[in-house]
This record gives sequence, C-alpha cells and structure tokens, in this order.
Amino acid sequence: MKRLVLSEHVRVEGKCHRWTGVHLPNGYGRVGKDLVHRRAYEEAYGSIPPGLQIDHLCETRDCINVEHLRAVTPRENVLRSRTSPSAVNARKTECIHGHEFNEQNTRKNDDGSRTCRPCDASRKRAAYTPKKASGMAPSKAKSNGRRRPTTRPPSKAPRR
Repeated sequence: MKRLVLSEHVRVEGKCHRWTGVHLPNGYGRVGKDLVHRRAYEEAYGSIPPGLQIDHLCETRDCINVEHLRAVTPRENVLRSRTSPSAVNARKTECIHGHEFNEQNTRKNDDGSRTCRPCDASRKRAAYTPKKASGMAPSKAKSNGRRRPTTRPPSKAPRR
C-alpha cells in the first residue's frame, strides 16, 4: 500500500486536515484509484471491516484527519448526515399535518418508510366516492351484444 504524502497535499483548517490534491466532483479527495480518506483510515487503523463505510465525523468530505474518521454501517452513515432525505425524514417527529409519529398512529412500510395512519385513512375516505353520491349511476342502456360497425373509407380496389 502506498503511503500518503501528507506534507504536500494537506492544508490544516481548524481540526480538519483538508486534502488539496485531486478531488472528485462530489467533493471527496482521490489519490490514484483510492478515495483519500479511506486510505488514511487504512494507514492508521488497518483494513476497513467488510460491510462498513468510512464516516467523516466532521462532515467534511475531503478531511483526512484520522481522528475524524470511523468505520460505520451504511445505515448509520446515511442517518448521521444533516442533508440526506433519509436522515431528514428519520428525525421528523410528526407528519406534515401535525400528527405525532408514535406506535399507535404510525405504520412502518416494507421499504423502511413511515405512514401516518390518520392521514392515510383520510386520504382513502376522500378517494372513495360511492356511485350514487357521485351521480355516476351505471348506464341502463342495454347492449345487444353486436359490435358497432366501423366507418371505413370506401375501398379503391375493384369489386369482383
């Protein structure tokens, strides 16, 4: 494993050690084919355990201060973020209509999301409209079972 050349490509800003070398468009530093924060973690602590990701405790993507890096599960990494939609929704304590998310009025969906039971019931009531109430009574016209003739332009081929 190649060692990082820290003196050339690092700028200290507060407690963060910011990578000044090559950056990817998403803000992570890169050295060769590796992400620089992963290589810094591996040099300090050894290999990254399978199934874990390296989390920046400082939330600075190009920081390589090993005191700011830790190995976490993908779920923990996403939920610790301030900006990811999953993290934002997980921190919510009530639905958009003000109903508290608790055991009684919250349904957990298979994909991990939550549904407010009172809002879901209200949505279903609004979607259900009985036929009589909507004025859409079934048609009383009887069908004789034959198909309606289609209007076709006359054929230009001569008849035999």
